[in-house]
Amino acid sequence: MIALLTSFLLIALAEMGDKTQLLTLYLASRFPVRKVLVGIALWGGNILGERLPKRTISKVSGALFLLFGLLTLAPLAF
Repeated sequence: MIALLTSFLLIALAEMGDKTQLLTLYLASRFPVRKVLVGIALWGGNILGERLPKRTISKVSGALFLLFGLLTLAPLAF
């Protein structure tokens, strides 16, 4: 039973990308592409913001900020 549920879950997750892509293409054919992409980005950010604890978001964004800063300085070291 576990294998069956796992299979259904994995297939549902894999198919979600296809449905989202089709919806994005449909909306982009009716509305300006820039507005569609901004709307999808805001929607995705809203979902993550509701699901993740604020402390986790702060730690991850701080670590990424430091990482990007170090990567920016890396060419200067060589």
